[in-house]
Amino acid sequence: MSIESDKTIRQPKSMLARLVGRLRRDEEGVTAIEFGIIAAPFLILIVALLETALVHLTTLDLENAVRDASRQIRTGQAQVANLSANQFKDLVCDNTVLISDCKTTEQLVIDVRSYDDFDIISTDPAEMHDDDGVFTGDNEYSLGSGLKVVVVRAYYKMKLLAQLPIVGLANAGPHHRMINAISVFRNEPF
Repeated sequence: MSIESDKTIRQPKSMLARLVGRLRRDEEGVTAIEFGIIAAPFLILIVALLETALVHLTTLDLENAVRDASRQIRTGQAQVANLSANQFKDLVCDNTVLISDCKTTEQLVIDVRSYDDFDIISTDPAEMHDDDGVFTGDNEYSLGSGLKVVVVRAYYKMKLLAQLPIVGLANAGPHHRMINAISVFRNEPF
């Protein structure tokens, strides 16, 4: 056997074939590409979680503020002090932490109604605003006397920060969430 027959004769590779072969072996940019594919959905998920948490915390904040302010009505302190509707709204606003534009805008609406019995109460939030979050109901401010049943409803039109339509938090027009808190109680005898 001759030496020449043992050697394989190689054909010179084309430039394109050499480039493809080199790219197939090169793994330097794989991490960056994988991160680029995963980053956008991951960031959207994180923002959606934070926005949802903020909506729930604001709802809790409004519910606690309405409950605390309603205690003034239940015990008769609001009636004795002759609190006006604006003063009661300010009382609710003073008890909130997350609602910063409470006193300066019409984003917060308070409705206080008194009834003789629990059977005739309506707590349907749809009767106070339309699908775009525009307040349609006539707000009342009736504190009631001793032993009257009172319904305190607060509606806050919250502007969403992230404004992601895929999350589905907007229920009061584009980029807004209607948050409501209701407190139903019977006044103490005073």
